[in-house]
Amino acid sequence: TRYLSGRYGGKLTVHHLDVAREFLRRKFIVGLSRDMPATANLFSHVLGWNHTVASLGLSNVDLCYNDIFDALSTKSPPSIEEGTEGWKLLVAQNWFDLKIYEYAEHLFRLQVDQLKLKSTSRMKDVSRI
Repeated sequence: TRYLSGRYGGKLTVHHLDVAREFLRRKFIVGLSRDMPATANLFSHVLGWNHTVASLGLSNVDLCYNDIFDALSTKSPPSIEEGTEGWKLLVAQNWFDLKIYEYAEHLFRLQVDQLKLKSTSRMKDVSRI
């Protein structure tokens, strides 16, 4: 939240949360490691990685994706049981960051849905030709 809002010291407010959300919405393509297929599809379309498949070949791109998926899936986050004192302290100290993460999840769903709509509309346009 501090990085995205530019507030590196002092107390954070809801205003800083709003600034961070807007910055995230306007400047980032959001991916989630728990949904790597959709993330890879989103990134490949938005960043033009489909051209990479044409130049390197599908099998090489699949190897790259698999390496990334494997690296992300082998590390599990540390766990703290929800409801414990440690959990409550963690939530209290990171409330703004948790709100940013929830918003990032929302943006991810929106971006993936927009990609589907664009793909569908393109298919409709092509079918008219």
